[in-house]
Amino acid sequence: MRTIAIATLFVAAIASLAAVTTGTTPLPHPHFQKKIECRLADDLVITLTHLTVTFNREGEAKLPAGRSWHLANAHLETTGDVRIGGHDVKAGKYALKGRKTEAGGWELMLDDAGRFQAKIGANAKALATEFVATAPLREHLDIDIQPSGEKTSTTLWLEVWFDTRLARTKIELPAPADKK
Repeated sequence: MRTIAIATLFVAAIASLAAVTTGTTPLPHPHFQKKIECRLADDLVITLTHLTVTFNREGEAKLPAGRSWHLANAHLETTGDVRIGGHDVKAGKYALKGRKTEAGGWELMLDDAGRFQAKIGANAKALATEFVATAPLREHLDIDIQPSGEKTSTTLWLEVWFDTRLARTKIELPAPADKK
């Protein structure tokens, strides 16, 4: 473990030295604000925001079932009504949280917007969540909206990746209004 720490410090020192000698700016601290905007229609935009953080495996192991994680202050904002994880969601801003299940997996939750609140509020909605514990490794928390399927039958997924875990839930859009 000590060898890894020394090697990490050495690599960081070399990277800093390279930045100084080449005139480039070193990379920012790994905890920076990330924002994803998905323009799904002229009148429908879903925005996701969160901090980039590394996964705390020890903290997850200690967290009892039923408790939640604020997912690095993650928020979802929609400019129109949608259906997420089997629930109707009105236009607005919501906190996105993860709750540890009895089986050791995770389910996604939408709750009233709030800064770094892990506590589940009275208005929270548990979203129908697909959970995979053996997904490809992602060192930093990553939240995104991804399409899947054919052009004529595309499904949108709200995906939360952390370590080797993937929790995802379906996003359904309202049917297009008839044009007259």
